[in-house]
Amino acid sequence: MTWISRVHTAALELSRTPYPTTELDIIMVISNGLPDEYQPVVNALDSLSFEELKLFAVTMRITSLEAQLARSKEKASKVTVAYYAAQSRRDGDGSRGGGKQGPGRQEVSCYNCGGRRHYSDECPSPSQGSVDSENGKDEAAMSARVWDDSEEVLCLF
Repeated sequence: MTWISRVHTAALELSRTPYPTTELDIIMVISNGLPDEYQPVVNALDSLSFEELKLFAVTMRITSLEAQLARSKEKASKVTVAYYAAQSRRDGDGSRGGGKQGPGRQEVSCYNCGGRRHYSDECPSPSQGSVDSENGKDEAAMSARVWDDSEEVLCLF
């Protein structure tokens, strides 16, 4: 729209000189100065006869396409933002999450057998705790030794 305003201003200044411009001159300058993305409107204007070309109609067509292009750019911008936001919520293997959390597989030790590189739910060794027959769950008590200078105490949690 600023291009059209600039052409109108130039035409107004030329109207005060001995070389006034016609409406067709203004239309030609406007259509020739538009960027490539306005080519559909320029092609439509080229198909009209000189008698059919009116400055108001040309301005309305260009303004309409300009609004359509602005909506398309805004929509594309939102899609791009959504895409990058989704990518930032994924870690390297494509799964959702905030990136690598906790130790890697090489650093993990099993609570069941003490072995490395697997968790207790994946442990190939038989379960070390007792199994609750009703629920089928391990009920191994968590225990810790508390050292005191005078004696050793076993705490159950």
